[in-house]
Amino acid sequence: MIVIGTYQHYDSFIIYDPKTKKTTSLKDDFRGLIINTDSVKYDRECMVDFEDTTDKSSSYDGERFVDSKYNPRILTFTIFLTKESDGDLTFLKQRLGKKYLQMFQWEDDWETDEKYLMVKLNKGFESVTYYGKESEYQGEITLSFIAPYPYWRFKNEKQIIFNNLKPKDIKNIRSRGNVDTEPIIKITPSTTKVKLRWNDLDVELKDLTIGKEYTMDCVSQEFYCYDDKGIKVNCIKKYVSNSFYDYPQILIDINNSFTITEGSISSIKINPNSQII
Repeated sequence: MIVIGTYQHYDSFIIYDPKTKKTTSLKDDFRGLIINTDSVKYDRECMVDFEDTTDKSSSYDGERFVDSKYNPRILTFTIFLTKESDGDLTFLKQRLGKKYLQMFQWEDDWETDEKYLMVKLNKGFESVTYYGKESEYQGEITLSFIAPYPYWRFKNEKQIIFNNLKPKDIKNIRSRGNVDTEPIIKITPSTTKVKLRWNDLDVELKDLTIGKEYTMDCVSQEFYCYDDKGIKVNCIKKYVSNSFYDYPQILIDINNSFTITEGSISSIKINPNSQII
């Protein structure tokens, strides 16, 4: 049978299916909880593993550091189930056993209830049943999720909007996350040529159509707009930066700043795309 310690730390999660638009709660739909059974400590996954790339050469000692990447994030935890949960295991497999990524959120998160991961089950699971009436929790399963993209994102991050900007108007932006990120920036120009400085990066946008919205997608490194029929049009020839085709970044620990140095814009909308590792 399950013996619960004197100190109990309860956790639950919710899963949102982007295809069916349905939200599933561990505690509400399955009557299960992740419960701490240790009386002196509580563990939760915090930092993902690194994978470093190095280069060996006979011309120097040791190895030369090349790059470092984060591995996928793995979430593994044991869930305790009440005796009423037995009939819900089929439903549990139906909701969690998808072959595509779903949105994972901790319920009652003490940091923020907005952050989420895109996950799927990493492997199958078995159900264990305990007999006896000493505890309301009479079964357990161990679940393991994998998030191929290891960063937590913010579910309801607001766009940052500035209107009617002219030269020497300086605006500051801060990231909500703890890693540098690539924003998505939508600009509606009021002149055919716009120059702007984002931190130390100079960007020139030329041959623009006044009043048309252009998107600077710094994640995929694209610059595009849509025609009157809603068809995406590549506008990369209108984009020039002082480092060829480099795009703006939002850096952590500083007040990121940008200013118009030539021309003017009627609107700029910035999705910071903040992330937490």
